[in-house]
Amino acid sequence: MSALRSETIETRAIPALSVLAVDDDPWVRLRLEEFLCEAGVPFELCADPHEAFRRCAARRTAYGLVLMDIRFPAGNLVGEISRKIAALGGGSAGPAIIGMSDCANLEKFQRGTEWGMIDILPKPLFKWLIINLAHEFCGGEEVQEG
Repeated sequence: MSALRSETIETRAIPALSVLAVDDDPWVRLRLEEFLCEAGVPFELCADPHEAFRRCAARRTAYGLVLMDIRFPAGNLVGEISRKIAALGGGSAGPAIIGMSDCANLEKFQRGTEWGMIDILPKPLFKWLIINLAHEFCGGEEVQEG
């Protein structure tokens, strides 16, 4: 008589919402790609804030989180673009928008609230923090710092 072996297969649901990461620095995009692949969250990367707005406007319910650098070579347009993305939700909740910056004095940006952001993260970015934010706003499991 043969014994039947029962195996438990671990499954993880793929989050329904994606992360959109916007940064003109290819190194930052590469790191974000690495972090988000490990998180198992669908994501898109782009280098241009105008392109980010076009993507959000075309797919209004696709993104749970937008990570956006707050300084671009083309000038101070992030506030305008971020407010436009936030307004796409119309009274309902749109994607959470979190800024990213290598600026030493982040307090002067008031956490990005005047731009429709919920916070601004300092660079360099921490993998555990990006993964947890992706899971918080797009679905999935949290990871511990370390």
